Amino acid sequence: MGHHHYDTFGDEVNKPPGSPWQDEHTVYDTGKWRDLVFGITDGLICNYCTMLGVVVITGGNSNWVFLLCFISCIAQGCAKAGNDWASTTLQNEADDRELNTEKEHLMSHYEEEEAHMTKLLTEWGFLSDTTISLINEDCKRDPLRLHSKVELGLDLDKPKISPIKVSLSSLFYFSLGSFVSVLPWIPQWPSSVAFAINTFLVYLSLFIIGKFNGNFTPKYFKRSRTLYRQLVVSTVFFAVVGVASFFFKLISNSV
Repeated sequence: MGHHHYDTFGDEVNKPPGSPWQDEHTVYDTGKWRDLVFGITDGLICNYCTMLGVVVITGGNSNWVFLLCFISCIAQGCAKAGNDWASTTLQNEADDRELNTEKEHLMSHYEEEEAHMTKLLTEWGFLSDTTISLINEDCKRDPLRLHSKVELGLDLDKPKISPIKVSLSSLFYFSLGSFVSVLPWIPQWPSSVAFAINTFLVYLSLFIIGKFNGNFTPKYFKRSRTLYRQLVVSTVFFAVVGVASFFFKLISNSV
């Protein structure tokens, strides 16, 4: 027999099968998906803007477009990888400093730290003295683990993020996205054909990424809203670059 569910007024309601309190949560791994989604998107937009500017300024010279887009792919990919390596290294060093500071405080100011922990637990709703006492007893066995997680938001059970891994991942995915604006210019097709294929590939890629990002939007949003936002914002950036390049060409010709 199936289970019957009732709301607060006693009326029977239909409940979805399974365990929605667990199944409907989507875990967004910021490290993995950030590199994949943001890296490819950055590469797509950045190098398409480069391609668009070169096409407008040079009148569609295929050799110049290919050369500058290829150099841009390498240069911007290396710059992004270097920035991610530096930021990840700095974050790891800052976390280590905070952990060492907390460790020193636990050694020299343990009673004050325990009182602070009790205050935090009370504010979070652990009002029972017995519950707080049990948590504090567990804290005495490994004080740094609990204090670092509650006070600093640092989980000692999670491995540190490797700066080299992050930088290589950023370099790969950014280069993958930016190479989309290099590929159509390799066969030396007419510039109008290469430009049309380049534009199609970029918007197709943005469409796929927008559909994927829709899985992580709030439930009250339509998933298509994320897709349209992705395409509209990218188009605005492309238009700005195109207009700026056009005016730059006019100014250069008039000088």
